[in-house]
Amino acid sequence: MLVPHSDLPQGPQPMEAAAQAENTTTADAPTVDDTPSARFTWTIDNFSRMPKKVYSDIFCVGGYKWRILIFPRGNSVDHLSMYVDVADSATLPYGWSRYAQFNLTVVNQIHSKYSYRKESQHQFNARESDWGFVNFMPLAELYDPARGYLVNDTCIVEADIAVRKDINYWSHDSKKETGYVGLKNQGATCYMNSLLQTLYHISYFRKAVYHMPTTENDMPSGSIPLALQSLFYKLQYSDTSVATKELTKSFGWDTYDSFMQHDVQELNRVLCEKLEDKMKGTVVEGAIQKLFEGHHMNYIECINVDYKSTRKESFYDLQLDVKGCKDVYASFDKYVEVERLEGDNKYHAEHYGLQDFHILGWLFSYKMIMDARKGVLFIDFPPVLQLQLKRFEYDFARDTMVKINDRYEFPLQLDLDRDNGKYLSPEADRSIRNLYTLHSVLVHSSGVHGGHYYAYIRPTLSNQWFKFEDERVTKEDTKRALEEQYGGEEELPHSNPGFNNSPFKFTKYSNAYMLVYIRESDKDNIICNVDEKDIAEHLRIRLRKEHEEKEMKRKEKAEAHLYTIIKVARDEDLLDQIGKDIFFDLVDHDKVQSFRIQKQMPLTVFKEEIAKEFGIPIQYQRFWLWAKRQNHTYRPNKALTPQEEEQSVGLLREVSNKANNVELKLFLEIEMGQDMQPIPPPEKSKENLLLFFKIYEPSNEKLRYAGRLFVMSSGKPVDILVKLNEMAGYASDEELELFEEIKFEPHVMCERVDKLSTFRDSQLEDGDIICFQKSPQSGSGEQYRYPDVPSFLEYVHNRLVVRFRILEKPKEDEFSLELSKLDTYDDVVEKVAQHIGLNDPSKIRLTSHNCYSQQPKPQSIKFRGVEHLSDMLFHYNQISDILYYEVLDIPLPELQCLKTLKIAFHHATKDEVVNHTIRLPKHSTVSDVINDLKSKCICNRLLSLLDSVISGSHCPRLLICNTHNKLHRFFIQKLSKLIEFSLSLSHKEMEWWKTWFQVINILDMQRDWRDILRIYSIAVSIVFVVVFFSGGGDCNENGKTELKSELTVLEAEEGRDVDKEEDSGAAYCTVEGATNILIFFYYYYFNILLPAKLALHIILHFTTFILNFFLLQIPEEEKNLGPHDRLIHVYHFLKDNTENQQVQNFGHPFLLAIHEGETLAEVKLRIQKKLQVPDDEFSKWNFAFVSFGRPEYLQDIDIVSTRFQRRDVYGAWEQYLGLEHTDNTPRRSFAANQNRHAYEKPVKIND
Repeated sequence: MLVPHSDLPQGPQPMEAAAQAENTTTADAPTVDDTPSARFTWTIDNFSRMPKKVYSDIFCVGGYKWRILIFPRGNSVDHLSMYVDVADSATLPYGWSRYAQFNLTVVNQIHSKYSYRKESQHQFNARESDWGFVNFMPLAELYDPARGYLVNDTCIVEADIAVRKDINYWSHDSKKETGYVGLKNQGATCYMNSLLQTLYHISYFRKAVYHMPTTENDMPSGSIPLALQSLFYKLQYSDTSVATKELTKSFGWDTYDSFMQHDVQELNRVLCEKLEDKMKGTVVEGAIQKLFEGHHMNYIECINVDYKSTRKESFYDLQLDVKGCKDVYASFDKYVEVERLEGDNKYHAEHYGLQDFHILGWLFSYKMIMDARKGVLFIDFPPVLQLQLKRFEYDFARDTMVKINDRYEFPLQLDLDRDNGKYLSPEADRSIRNLYTLHSVLVHSSGVHGGHYYAYIRPTLSNQWFKFEDERVTKEDTKRALEEQYGGEEELPHSNPGFNNSPFKFTKYSNAYMLVYIRESDKDNIICNVDEKDIAEHLRIRLRKEHEEKEMKRKEKAEAHLYTIIKVARDEDLLDQIGKDIFFDLVDHDKVQSFRIQKQMPLTVFKEEIAKEFGIPIQYQRFWLWAKRQNHTYRPNKALTPQEEEQSVGLLREVSNKANNVELKLFLEIEMGQDMQPIPPPEKSKENLLLFFKIYEPSNEKLRYAGRLFVMSSGKPVDILVKLNEMAGYASDEELELFEEIKFEPHVMCERVDKLSTFRDSQLEDGDIICFQKSPQSGSGEQYRYPDVPSFLEYVHNRLVVRFRILEKPKEDEFSLELSKLDTYDDVVEKVAQHIGLNDPSKIRLTSHNCYSQQPKPQSIKFRGVEHLSDMLFHYNQISDILYYEVLDIPLPELQCLKTLKIAFHHATKDEVVNHTIRLPKHSTVSDVINDLKSKCICNRLLSLLDSVISGSHCPRLLICNTHNKLHRFFIQKLSKLIEFSLSLSHKEMEWWKTWFQVINILDMQRDWRDILRIYSIAVSIVFVVVFFSGGGDCNENGKTELKSELTVLEAEEGRDVDKEEDSGAAYCTVEGATNILIFFYYYYFNILLPAKLALHIILHFTTFILNFFLLQIPEEEKNLGPHDRLIHVYHFLKDNTENQQVQNFGHPFLLAIHEGETLAEVKLRIQKKLQVPDDEFSKWNFAFVSFGRPEYLQDIDIVSTRFQRRDVYGAWEQYLGLEHTDNTPRRSFAANQNRHAYEKPVKIND
């Protein structure tokens, strides 16, 4: 997010205060320099002890003073926050501004390739004197020593600043300066804006869009063609930047989609597909294909046989490699590069037919498998050639996407007939000259995690380039549009010439990612004239009307200071609204008649306007001013005198409401005589009070406006009861109850009025509201839900129509119920159960709504976990009206006492076969889990194995493996350390363990600790535990083994947060006559031993992130280890492509027994047999002894056991036998993220 930090609600202290912070850093920069661009390096020592906000030393670039502002612990976020600041902004003259491009870098001190950089540009001024990034990089990555950003508590920050020509963007008129207008950014739609500008300036494309049939009844928000026509029309004829909201609404996008950056290529393809589909059957059918469609030929040609297979395919754009290619021509060379198919990759020439031969009279047939060549050649290129440069690619070693910022050149003219047409197939039409001219360069600035998009375009293919950057359009030269977008590195002089005169190079993070070329022979047809005759008449009329309305609003806004809006409420408005639209106060001022009047007009003149509008003569009109009281209610409180009516309406507006004088609110009092004709209003004295009355009927729960009365402040309510009965249509002697409506926010206040006290004693004044009703008759036996005014108003204030949705269908409303915010949890589930016909409300589980993501919250509401309905609907500062529900098969209280586990059975190759879900009480043991699995398993061999586990004839081993989680992917790395426990532990430590066991209250204190055999701990923050069963499986009718080796138990309690890395833990258990558990807490480094019959809820309590169990049957060879035999860890690994080639573990680790004198060659045979790896693949594996991440490669003759130390030696647990090979395992999504909240949404455009 790129914003000035001072705009944040919880921003830092003023600069004067921050400048007093202790200067504990060093900076490699001078204080005086007037070069237009330079690099500043800031070395921050003792970084973790820095205050909340730190400034760097001042440095000069371009003759201006700058400094870096950094928030080491984030500016109210969990990311490092960093900004470029104008150091002397407080002393600069009024109206100062300067424009600069800059990038900020946190240097990776292990390998600079992975330094964190972000780039931006800004017009610095007094209002925005600092600019940068709130979310520069995650604090978790910054403070992780292994990442290399913080080494020895030292952080290195670099700032590359280039001061550019000062452009006043606040007053910049794009239309006046360039003849073109920009597009407004909705939040993160700059990528879409750059694409739309490119398509718009392909004139033929714009003309085709204009000719798509639309009707005057269509709405732009529901029609993609009409929305695009409207957008293009405004781009062509508007004088100011154009909004894209109608277009994105026609796509079916909501606000969330508008704030999510998508892939431009994907958006381009989806949009063109939609337009192509909607053009079918119209005069412009085929226009998209005519512009963008080309064809290439995929071929496979056998080397030793006269056979060739070809396949023709179409394309709308081409993806060209950037990495390893210096320019576009090199990419095309690589695109058509011939691949030789030989060895294991030989071609199966099925289409060549079966080859026959005879042996001893027998006829044999076989398919030809032969060496071949494979490649691509182009049959034809389209008139408009779209080249997508592969700036983003997946780094398998780092398990993340990376951006390729390498230098990549592209010519102004592209000749695809070069070298005698080497890119063309033999069938290509050589008469067409494939010479292309560059039309557009689309640019991405910053890194893979976000950034900014803009485009350089030559609309007429002249020498003048234009930069389209959202709302701003500027003229640019060819060098800026081409050379500066090649990427690569740029040299900048260092800020300390006395220290080092050699120039510095820094990576340019702004570079081209998409190019659009237009064929020279077609440019006159493509860059054609488009005028109003190409636009449908109804569209021109509609858009002209919109333009006129917009101009009128603009004019009104410009003249707003000369006018006042007067809103006039009458008795008719009160009668119409009370009991229907409103229940509290007297009127909704937004729904009454309003008038736009010049401020200087006297109210007496305005009364003439009222006389014309409502037919009420001037002499019968009296106006009251409304007042907003301290309790936030509005009441008419002052009648205007004849002298006050002579004043201007502007002055009256200021007098009526000094706090908010935008509008003048008036109440028009009209008195009616017996003949229902208006009469002059009575004299108003201080003794007279104007009261308003509402009547409530409990029988039908209706509240309505009854009228108003003038009363004497010294009078009593009992004196007006007859009049009130007359107003209500009751008998004159009907007993009434009176209540004063005082306020309704935040709580309703409605108090009974003493009928025998005076109005003055009851503290009533002008504009007060009295609600009355019939007095309840004692003994009548009538029962009402809301028997009196206060209870009814309380109900109205708290009632809410809630929309209920099935959790599995979060976008569809199932039904609605009228509920009260004060309804309890039991009330809500009971009403839901009653509505859907469910007898047991406890089987209903509710989930709240996230108002920002418009999705269910990840955690469901626990049974009676909230008190009232309002607690279920409240989300931050918003109240939702949506709840999600599920119907469970068991009551929710019972379910919450159980642990839900998912069990996946696998083949020996780890392919998943079948899944089961089981629920067990939290106090259950591991044996209970296995017993429950027995009832769900149909494989006899597995049932037998489970029986043997329970009986003890087979001893399983429960392993814990740590995992590494990046970008919703996980892979299991390795076991941590093996600890041998015995009675040699000190008595003090034993007592410490016993104290913990007493607290847990599950330990048998007589346990013999000598039963402990092996304990494994893991120093990681996220833990996976998996259960393996080894042994033969049953064979099916095809002779294939099923359910052979492993059983995975996945704890998948809904709502568990697995992304946090604080206070996490791990556990390990071996079952060999006894079960032993070690709980290892990541930050505290202490171990807890738990007893044999371990309760599941204890594991899950201490190990929040344990998800899987690996249970591995201990092989016979491990049970009979000799005195010199070793049990070692074996891990899979590969080395990343960084300079230091760090070891990356993956796959399933395991334990292996090695014998004294055993060579690597012998160990390899056992490993291959154990893992069932084919010979050809296994021959490519390398084997290494790895200690603390450093591999030492072994030869077949090496004795393996000599490399491994005793387990009680420091660092022994970091030693393992490493198997280096390619990770071919499909990467599965991290289980906890497989929900509606954790996936990257594809580009969608609705029909």
